Amino acid sequence: MKTLLKSFGLSDNAIRIYIEGLGKSPYTFSEIQSIIPDLSEKEMKQTLDELIEKKLIILINPKYSESLTHYIIIPPFAAMLNSITELYKGPKDNEVKDSKKTPTLEGFQEALYQDIENITGDLIDAISSQDSAIQTTEILAEVEENVKKFAQVILNDVIGMISPLKMQSGVDARDFSKLINLVKQKITESEEIVTNMFAQFGGIVKEMATPDKTSQIEAFKIFIRRLGESIEKGVNEISRVPGSVPSDKIESIKNSVNDILKNYISVNKGSIEKFWSINNYEKIKEIIAILLDKCTHNLTIIVPNIKKFIPLENFELDYSEDISLEKKVAPVTPKKSARKGPSITKKQKKEIEEKLDLTSKKVAELKGFELTHDIAEVLSSISEVNPESATLDSIQGWLNRLLVIRKHLDSNTQYLLLENIGKWKKDYLKVKKKEEEPEKELVDELKEKFSKEKPQSMGLQLQLISSESHDSKHALAFANKANTEYLQLKNNSIFAILGDDSYLAFGVYHQTSIKPTFEISGFFTSYKPTLEIIRPLIEEIRNKAKHPKEIEINRGFNEIIENINDYIGKKISKRLKRLLDVAFEKDGISLDILELKLLAGKLEKSYHPLNDEMKEYVINELNKLNKKFSTLELIYPPEFRPPLLETETKEKIEGEIIIEDTVIEPLDPEKINNLFEILLDKIDELKGVEIGEQIDKFIEVILKLQGYSEIIEWKKSLSTVEDMLEEPFKEKIRKDLLKWKNGILQQASSSSILSKEIPTETFEQSQQTTSKQETTSSIFEEEYISPGLSQSQFGDEADTSATDDTDKIAPEIERNEIFNKIQANLGQLSGTEISKLLQNIVDIILETEGYSMALKGIKDWVSKLRMIRTPLETEIKEDFEVEFLKLKQKYSTEDDETGLDFSPSFEMIEESSEGSGIGNGGTLNDKFNALIQNAPTHNGNELSDNLQNIADILLQSHGAVAVNVIRQWISKLRSIKEPLEDEIKEEFLAELENWKEKFV
Repeated sequence: MKTLLKSFGLSDNAIRIYIEGLGKSPYTFSEIQSIIPDLSEKEMKQTLDELIEKKLIILINPKYSESLTHYIIIPPFAAMLNSITELYKGPKDNEVKDSKKTPTLEGFQEALYQDIENITGDLIDAISSQDSAIQTTEILAEVEENVKKFAQVILNDVIGMISPLKMQSGVDARDFSKLINLVKQKITESEEIVTNMFAQFGGIVKEMATPDKTSQIEAFKIFIRRLGESIEKGVNEISRVPGSVPSDKIESIKNSVNDILKNYISVNKGSIEKFWSINNYEKIKEIIAILLDKCTHNLTIIVPNIKKFIPLENFELDYSEDISLEKKVAPVTPKKSARKGPSITKKQKKEIEEKLDLTSKKVAELKGFELTHDIAEVLSSISEVNPESATLDSIQGWLNRLLVIRKHLDSNTQYLLLENIGKWKKDYLKVKKKEEEPEKELVDELKEKFSKEKPQSMGLQLQLISSESHDSKHALAFANKANTEYLQLKNNSIFAILGDDSYLAFGVYHQTSIKPTFEISGFFTSYKPTLEIIRPLIEEIRNKAKHPKEIEINRGFNEIIENINDYIGKKISKRLKRLLDVAFEKDGISLDILELKLLAGKLEKSYHPLNDEMKEYVINELNKLNKKFSTLELIYPPEFRPPLLETETKEKIEGEIIIEDTVIEPLDPEKINNLFEILLDKIDELKGVEIGEQIDKFIEVILKLQGYSEIIEWKKSLSTVEDMLEEPFKEKIRKDLLKWKNGILQQASSSSILSKEIPTETFEQSQQTTSKQETTSSIFEEEYISPGLSQSQFGDEADTSATDDTDKIAPEIERNEIFNKIQANLGQLSGTEISKLLQNIVDIILETEGYSMALKGIKDWVSKLRMIRTPLETEIKEDFEVEFLKLKQKYSTEDDETGLDFSPSFEMIEESSEGSGIGNGGTLNDKFNALIQNAPTHNGNELSDNLQNIADILLQSHGAVAVNVIRQWISKLRSIKEPLEDEIKEEFLAELENWKEKFV
């Protein structure tokens, strides 16, 4: 190596640095300087420049360290080329060398060109003599392939010479890959040259007429042979002429190259014995086939595609049977006990059954705690005849639950209790197993069965993960195979095979534009340290892989039921939202997924553990949804109890707005809102054709809800688009969907206006429908019942001494009193109190005048204010004032237009006026002039306070509608803490002039 580098003209320092750094990681300047620490910085830079000039070092700037230059030392190809060139020169001077080189090399070159020209001429002549253009094209293709093969044979010989060197000692596989890839690149370049040449021949064929002559196929067949003979002849002539490279020199060059490669190998740390390269899926198939025979315990396979990467013939798959989840997942019901039941007399049996029947009749009549007496008698009787009855725990649980319920049971709880009484009547003679596991262990056992989904066996346990769906042909076959688990994982770029924790194939793949072709790069090893590093990553991938959708949904519901006592409403809501995505992937948009989203929305604002009634409601809803999404049964709910972490929960939510189990009623507009949210959230994740499919299902749901849309045009245009949409199209479809949504909501509201002309009987029927909708919400908010509805719903329960209708307060007077109460106490009432008063007003208006579009905005405020347990903040109060005054002006029968309680606002105005130099004195014109004068210099929030002063005056004199635009500017300026920008300032000054002209 030193001799070679010395002949290349390198200094001793350069040679030392080169040999020391060859094959190592890229060096920084300081790392290279440590090789020869005695050299000064200037001398080291000169030495590096020398190596760079000789093309033995390359400067690189790493992606993650661009500011720090690195130096990488490459194999001495430049020195080898220089050595070969010197051998060609020989001992003679340049003139002699040129005189000998010119006729030999140039003669060979000219002869080769002449041969190619002659062969090309023969080729063109042969083409012109063909009687079939198709036959000519076929022959051209044959010759083109022969030429490409000729180039490949030459360059593949080079690969063949390099490859044996891999086995001699340690090697850096990356360097060999680069070298072999370089040769393959040359093959590709040769193919491109040949392809271009024959493309020209093809052009000639198109221009020629097709004469009626017999084909001369033989002329084509000898084309490549003559070309090869010409090259071989020229090479042999060069070897025989005087002054050519002697054979011993050629052998010396060959030995030098081998020595250089051996030295390059020896300084690398990697070993070919530990890592074997994987670059195609045939190798992956071979490895899987080997490990199937070699492994005895576990084999995990992660691949993108089953057919391409799995040797299916080695698995003996059965495609004749369909997999069913009922077969794969064992039921959770307890096994029948082999023990003989207790003896019981006919009289005892009759007494117990009569007590159960009597209790069933009282469920609807008595309050919860009143039923406990009958339940306790049933418990005592059953315990007496069968102390080990399987029903005792259930009866005791209901007894504890009913003790704390001080009112009549709601319909859902009644249904569950009656259902359990029926079970008690049927099962009270059955004996509980002595070895019965605690409920938590039963749940764990269920999870284990779900996760394995296969019969227990001592044979090889196979886990296969791919991107194919669970209902694909091959996935079903694997899932139906004993000791095999199939999981789905999308958007994964890693392939991995792990056998018995002893064998590892690992790498990455990329799907090319030519589907389903994959570019693969990886390795196979049994090197233990590498296995230890890679195993956690494989485990992480395995955890991300998914079971069939209905198992995921079922397991999610089971988790909620298992923790129903401890989870707060918001946490349950988060779990349900995760399952919402799974359900969407399973069936797309449907009424069932809408019900799931509505349930999540009901619980989202609850920061407390659920009360017993809400637990019953949630469990009941989950059972309904589970029957629609899954064929598997849910676990039995645990006995209700207070949360274990109650103190911690309270500390955690300290400082947050505490929202009890009160939610917005699930009216039809809310269903539409939630339905659109589901689809809009998925636009970025779906391909065009998938969006089209979901729109199809979406339309079916809307039709069920009596909706209407022209979105069908999108469905037609997207049905053939299989790629992700570009951003302009995404934006357009979003706008169209929102337009559709608004149209549906407006249509629903407009149709409600007709209720004004409907007779009183029809409106009462609609009130009955509304009361059904409120049954669910009453679970969340039992303290409030609308007065307007209570008159029709609970009239029978009114006091018998009530006065006649003529003595009742007229609805108009009652409405005005509520208006005045809100108006006088707006600064002191909490949002919840205002909401209840507003609801009273709405009910009275509905009862007396029917529905109006003016009620839509105020009903939104009813819902919004219901969540606020404190007096309104300034910003919210200002917005509410506008809507309230509109409603009062429309429906109040009083002539006087007294204002709202603005005292807090006026106090703020006085403070802000003092700070900004504008007092409360002066006319409205003075205030406008002062604001116009200060607009260029004052901060936006100061201008907002001054504008608020003007708005309060105008509100008294001109009404809420007149100051609506001014209030928008107040909100806009409030967030600006500096002088206005020129554009905003000009716009604001123009508005001030308009307002001054209009109001002064």
